[in-house]
Formats: sequence, C-alpha cells, structure tokens
Amino acid sequence: MHFRSSVLSETEPSIEPSATSSAILIMLSYINAFFALILLCSKLDNIDGAAVKSRGLGPAKPCSPDICKLPDCRCSGVDIPGNLPKEKVPQMVMLSFDDAVNGQVYGFYETLFADGELKNPNGCNATATFFVSHEYTEYQMVQALYHNRHDIADHTISHRTPTSWWKSANYSQLTDEIVGQREILRKWGQVEVEDVVGFRVPFLQIAGNTMYQVLYDNKFLYDSSMPTQKFMDPPMWPYTLEYQSTQECVIPPCPTGE
Repeated sequence: MHFRSSVLSETEPSIEPSATSSAILIMLSYINAFFALILLCSKLDNIDGAAVKSRGLGPAKPCSPDICKLPDCRCSGVDIPGNLPKEKVPQMVMLSFDDAVNGQVYGFYETLFADGELKNPNGCNATATFFVSHEYTEYQMVQALYHNRHDIADHTISHRTPTSWWKSANYSQLTDEIVGQREILRKWGQVEVEDVVGFRVPFLQIAGNTMYQVLYDNKFLYDSSMPTQKFMDPPMWPYTLEYQSTQECVIPPCPTGE
C-alpha cells in the first residue's frame, strides 16, 4: 500500500475530507500503530532471546585433555599440571578469609602478617585472599590490606539469610549482589575493579549455572565456592568450566552448562 504525503502541492485543489474518509484514515492509523507494536514486541523478544542464548549455551560436554590445555583450559581431575611426579610438587598453603573486615579481626591479620615474617620460597611476603562482604566492613582496613598486596575478592553485599535465597536467586539478583559489591570495594576501599577477579558465595550455597554465568559475564576469573569431600588425597587441582566437571556436587545446584 502506498501512502502519499499529507502536504498538498500548490497546484492541487484542497478537498475537505468526508466523514467516511476520516473514519478510514483513523482506522488506518490504528492499523499502523498495531503493526508497529507487533514489530516492537518482536524486536524485544529477539533481544531477550539473544540474551538468554548468550547465558545458556547448553549442557557441558565431557572434557578431553587433548583439546582442553593449559594455560587457557584445564579438565577437572587429580593429575598434576606439567606431569610433575608427586615428590617434586612443592607444598602449597592457601590462606583465605571470609566476611567483613573490621576491628574485631584486623588485629589478627596485622599479627599474622607482621613484619613480613611469613615468606614465600622466592622471598616475597606471603599474602592472603580476603572475600569481603559489605555489612560491618571498615573500608579503610580493606584499603590497607590491598596496599599490602593481599588479594581482595568478592563475597556479595548482603550475605543475607536464609541460605536458600542464594540457591534460587536469579540472574538480576546475583548481579546486584556480586557486581554491586565490587563497585563498593572500588568506591570505599579504593580497590581497582580489574583487581577484583575472585568470588566466593555466602554459605557456599551456589546457584548453579546462573551464578557462574554472572561471574563470566562480568569478567571474574575464579570462584572458590565448591567444596569437595571426595577429592582430598590426592587433591583436585583448579580447573576451568568449559567442559563437564568430575567433582562431586556437595551443595547443589552445581554448574552443568558450558
């Protein structure tokens, strides 16, 4: 259908519209508006579909060490990176602390790391990872820890109860909690956003694929939320999540997507 311009040329006579033609014009305007609404809804549906598609690429496939290789990919398992013999693997000690950083605990941290008494084999001072939640945190202490090269990681804003809330939290809720806390660390703790790359969920109650998609979409590099009882001796080494994990699911729902 061809629609003419509503501007009349000087050579054309002006015709007063009849009641019938006015009704037709009104009807046509409603039809146009209706099709415009359909088109808008279709576009929004396509955008939403694309977002869902980007957040759910299907179930993860079994991991093949021939394809999944360091430094960018590693299958879950107890095999030692680099095929080092067990007796050649150096002892590794990981120190991490959860929750608020404030006067109740900061004195202990100062004593533990005082004067650089704890050293790594290369002579550098030993450091820890602090998974910081917002409530009760005194951010000048976070800033001091960050200045001393400790790893400042994300432990959500609220650390809310009940524990079951974290199990069923949706993408938007988790984004608010996780990304929001990273922004608070930036604003009040003076911690650079690109340095907050680690996460641990409260109570270790993960939210399955949804939680890991939030972490991936917001450029977090590691998670420390999945416990194990099966892989203690020998231990399971850190691994990536492009493929299926062989780690048992102690606190479901565990990630199953790629």
